[in-house]
Amino acid sequence: VSDDTTTYTLSELLTFGALLSTTDPVSTLSVFTNKNVADYQLFTFIYGESVLNDAVGLVLFRSFQKLVGKEHEDERMILTLLTFGIDFLVCFVGSA
Repeated sequence: VSDDTTTYTLSELLTFGALLSTTDPVSTLSVFTNKNVADYQLFTFIYGESVLNDAVGLVLFRSFQKLVGKEHEDERMILTLLTFGIDFLVCFVGSA
């Protein structure tokens, strides 16, 4: 048994979470396809949510990724958060 522990920063965990968040609707659509679910409206709603979820997940991943390694810049935290917000909006609106 080893005593080695790995610690992760908040920005690393948020980046990883943004990456994983896009898999949920994709899995649901895969199950619907495999089980031949005939409810077209339900499939369309989940597909639309999946597209929006993927877009937000990608934008969050890109935005959080820029924060990795900047955890020790506490004196400029307001600037970092403002930059994150602007980057998120520019990326999200620019991809529309």
